[in-house]
Amino acid sequence: MYIPIIIDPCSFYESRYLWEYLKYLYHCYNNNWPIISTQYFINYRKNIIESNVYEKDFYSLHQYRLLSEEEENSVVRCSLSNDIFTNLERKLGSKLAVRLFLLENRYMPLEKEIKYLLRNLKKKFNQRIEGILNWNAHFVSIRYVAEKMGIPVITNEFCLRFPEYRPTAYFCYDEIYTSKEIKERYKNFVKQLPDCKFKLFSNKELLALFLAPEKLNLLDMYEISAKYEMGMAGCHPLIPTFFVKSKYTDLELLQDLRCVYPESDILFRMHPGDEPYRATYTAKNLDDSLSSSEFILKSNRIAAQGSNILLEAMLWGKKVYTHDISPFTNWCETNYFNLEGKNVPIEFLNFVLLAYLVPYELICDEKYLNWRKSRPSEIKLFMCHLKYYLQKDNIYLNLLDFGKKNRYKIILERRKNGEI
Repeated sequence: MYIPIIIDPCSFYESRYLWEYLKYLYHCYNNNWPIISTQYFINYRKNIIESNVYEKDFYSLHQYRLLSEEEENSVVRCSLSNDIFTNLERKLGSKLAVRLFLLENRYMPLEKEIKYLLRNLKKKFNQRIEGILNWNAHFVSIRYVAEKMGIPVITNEFCLRFPEYRPTAYFCYDEIYTSKEIKERYKNFVKQLPDCKFKLFSNKELLALFLAPEKLNLLDMYEISAKYEMGMAGCHPLIPTFFVKSKYTDLELLQDLRCVYPESDILFRMHPGDEPYRATYTAKNLDDSLSSSEFILKSNRIAAQGSNILLEAMLWGKKVYTHDISPFTNWCETNYFNLEGKNVPIEFLNFVLLAYLVPYELICDEKYLNWRKSRPSEIKLFMCHLKYYLQKDNIYLNLLDFGKKNRYKIILERRKNGEI
């Protein structure tokens, strides 16, 4: 069995991670798994947490449904004691300080409780714990206890996402930000390429495969001339999972870009999820695009700190710039004065989209999770994910065989009439 452990690391939005709790709860119900979370989330009905996560449009898009109380009660839900967090808050002075501390440090009371709950669940279910599922939050104590008990921690988070792309997710045994895992796995992918009998995709072919059908018309603008020299994509002003890895902020990034480009050459895109702050840092040119791709197409270069938009910009053939924490940092330019940037290998883009990232629908698929425990080769992952996507689009693999010259046209036509 797999056990999700959901602790909200967010400090800028009330109950930001409630939807992750409800999603994992839904999958626990379907898979007969237990779940560990905070008392606040487990008692969300009594706490009357206001959120859009109960709306059908939201939960359908995020691929879960709301369980009835009866269904919820059939799931074994284990709550972490409030005292773990309130005692630490008294000592540190704020909830934000607690989150930052737990993301950076071991904490014995939390470790003791997690160890106790995991041992009890193993005994109760009489099953081996195959893995702990975690959404984006790299709490040190969870990883420490899991390692001591011989349990892998699998961290998920959105990468390319709906409604603009078919949904994909990170699937990491390491941390996502400042990750060493992606670098090592890419090296293995390159070494294994001679075993791959399939011709790698071009940028446009990858976009044709991953853009949502209603966004495929944007490919007509792939080589359009850009209006701005630099497009900066903002993230949230304070994300604890970012902040513990880097103290470099969006404001500093914009100030550094202003040392290279005049204000008139910089286009700023506010993060669409930055509802609390609406931070624009006095940028002159504010983007009003409805999608990230439209924003990317307006600039010759794209800069961001930790945002997935860096990968999107690579797909669109742009030069990309970042400071440090992005998992893609090694393939970005970190010297903003180098206007030529770096050339992103097409091997890397194929690796990321078809081996490193996984179909979002599979993050709680027990058969898939068990297969991943066997540590399949990167080429096997590549082919598995590719076949999965092609099957959803009713595209037969032999239509895209090695050497086919019209793959782009085939993918485009099939997907315009298909589904994500």
